[in-house]
Amino acid sequence: MGKTIFIKDLTPNENIDDVFILTNIEIRQSRNGNYFMQGGIQDNSGNLGFKKWDITDMDRRLCKENKALFARVIGKSQEFNGNVQVIVDDMIKLDPGDEDMALCLKMSPVMPKTLYDFIMRVVDEKISDEDYKKIIKYFYEKDRDKLLLYPAAKQFHHAEVGGLLHHTSRMLQAAIAISDVYKDLSKDLLFTGVILHDIEKLRELEVNSIGIAEDYTKEGKMLGHLVMGAIELDKIAVKLEIDEEKKLLLEHMMISHHYTPEFGSPRRPLFPEAEVLHHLDDMDAKLYDMREAISDIPEGEFSDKVWTLGNQQVYKHFKPGSKFYEK
Repeated sequence: MGKTIFIKDLTPNENIDDVFILTNIEIRQSRNGNYFMQGGIQDNSGNLGFKKWDITDMDRRLCKENKALFARVIGKSQEFNGNVQVIVDDMIKLDPGDEDMALCLKMSPVMPKTLYDFIMRVVDEKISDEDYKKIIKYFYEKDRDKLLLYPAAKQFHHAEVGGLLHHTSRMLQAAIAISDVYKDLSKDLLFTGVILHDIEKLRELEVNSIGIAEDYTKEGKMLGHLVMGAIELDKIAVKLEIDEEKKLLLEHMMISHHYTPEFGSPRRPLFPEAEVLHHLDDMDAKLYDMREAISDIPEGEFSDKVWTLGNQQVYKHFKPGSKFYEK
């Protein structure tokens, strides 16, 4: 149909008839006992919340079969608690092969294959330890197709097609730079920890064929990718006959990179490379969320509050020539 309406341009009281991707779809019951549908509505320019008040049997079926779908949406935008949301009157599920779908997907700004090739080039050229090379290549060759598709999260930082590789490659670039300053760090260990730290997100997240994380797997909900990563690494290291000390160091980096129990880590980092890994991960996630928050506001303005940044606003300052604000 030719997409003409984009999320970032929506203001209250606009009629809507266009294609979008609906995410996190669920049917809820209101206080008065009526049922309604809610979720997220997105295209490649941004995302908002949506609600559909009149629920049909078809809606219930769609909700049961799909937690995310590509659809034609008919409705209207409105203001709610200071933000724009979309009230959906009707939605029609569309074929994922439609050419307009690319305009609805949030994509990594760099092609996933380019990111994959960069990481593998670092493995070949900058990691000398054969054990570390073996274990990286085992995971990355086995899971190549998933890596080219998977986001890094269900929502928040790097929740985009290819987002896991985008996040990992940015961290790896930063790790290379930092290791040239702090020369006592083991580059082999740090780079391997960065490359593998989130690898079990490939089994923590349920991701559909178009690259949207619809939910968490049973293991993802009960264990999380940190513990899953340590378990899987232990099995593969035995299979590949990896040195026991190296295996233990990588397992520790996996379980400690969220830093505290509050964020899922049963241990805090106990050696320098593990400490650096945590800060690289935290920095890349926060800078991504900051960049997203200010991407569509004028210089000199504050963003909406960002939950992942402690529910604070972000200020877009005047800095001519800066590339920080570029996607």
